[in-house]
Amino acid sequence: MATFPQLALCLLSAGILAGCASVKPQPHSPAHSATNFNADSLADAGLKQFLERSLEHPLETWPLESWDFPKLTLAALYFHPSLDAARSQWRAAEAHVVAADGRAGMHSKSHSTLNLNAVSPDCIPDRRAERSAAAERLAEAARRRAAADAWQVRARLRTNLLAYVAAQRRQELLRELEAIEVELARSTEQRLTVGATPPVELSLLRIQLAETRLAFIEALQKKMDFRERLADSLGLPVKPLLQVEVTYDFSRTAGYGPEVRDLRRRALRNRSEVLLALADHNAAEAALRVEVGKRHPNTLFDLGCWWDTDKIRWAVNLEPELPAERNRGPIAKAEARRIKAAAQLLDLQTEVIDELDRRVAAYRATLEDMADIEKLVAAIRRQHDAVAARFGRGAALRLELLLARLQLVPAELAQLDAQERLQQALGSLEDAVQQPAEVFGSLAVQ
Repeated sequence: MATFPQLALCLLSAGILAGCASVKPQPHSPAHSATNFNADSLADAGLKQFLERSLEHPLETWPLESWDFPKLTLAALYFHPSLDAARSQWRAAEAHVVAADGRAGMHSKSHSTLNLNAVSPDCIPDRRAERSAAAERLAEAARRRAAADAWQVRARLRTNLLAYVAAQRRQELLRELEAIEVELARSTEQRLTVGATPPVELSLLRIQLAETRLAFIEALQKKMDFRERLADSLGLPVKPLLQVEVTYDFSRTAGYGPEVRDLRRRALRNRSEVLLALADHNAAEAALRVEVGKRHPNTLFDLGCWWDTDKIRWAVNLEPELPAERNRGPIAKAEARRIKAAAQLLDLQTEVIDELDRRVAAYRATLEDMADIEKLVAAIRRQHDAVAARFGRGAALRLELLLARLQLVPAELAQLDAQERLQQALGSLEDAVQQPAEVFGSLAVQ
């Protein structure tokens, strides 16, 4: 199976990949049939080559026994069938660029390529150059859609991996809690026979044990459900996941830099739909310049879209000074298209900023909750460790240790729930920027 284009890999963290070299998409085999799907596994030799090329170092052992989020992301980019269409569309668009360039022959291209960062393209001098520019714009759009599809694959994988690993950990803690409650129930039964405890204490313990067992079953069902979803996120059957360990780093934090300004800058200069809207505006502006140039070759006027450093957003000139005949014929139509593209860009930009502000606020609130729970759990753990130390010296009873553990395990369950919520909020923040948190180091949003 062919590798995913280098563009998609540039979405991943710098710690995972080396960079974003400009590489043409390579031919690849058709989408998996049902037979190929069932044959796919995490031991695939082609996957090994893909990982080594992406990680830029050889893998000492293969197949891997443990898979973390970064490596599973690469596996998803390698296997997931939804990316086949994006690859095909991108290759087709690139082919149109080559064909358009070929038709242009040796013509000197004085127009500028519709680079997403080039906010004021030069005038396109003739139809051959127009066709070439249009083909390049379609290729750029296909590239951006491929990036958006790749990000969605990563986002679904993150959501399902997080839920699966959390359910697995919750199941382990509930199993430990059940063992503690069973031992306590037995101890209480013995004390009840000699009249050392009232019957209600045993009844309460049995109720608590029943609730723990029910929670254990629910965690098991959730783990099985999200294991299937995780396999689907990878584009694999479930069987390969039964043969390996999968992990998720719950210590991941939002390393986006010290200010929300940086987050906004990254979102507005990185999100695929914003960049596509910029490309649409640039194309519409270039077409307007062509029409004006046909009737008024020596006319100069300011249009453009530029990055406003102070306001941290794209700015657009909606009222350019055009020739007096601006309301007639092709010029008026081209100007209307340019204004419509500008309005769509500005509306989209406002939506992105609002979404980012909401998700930053949610992340901050979750981060504060997590800090409070961490303090509480740390205090309970210190108490537990003190009892365990006395028990080791023979200065505490087994019952005291069980009661201390009975307090700690529920606290660890609450901590796990808080960690899962924090990672969910972090994932939403990543989606708002469309860049992994690890790209920017380890600074938390302030």
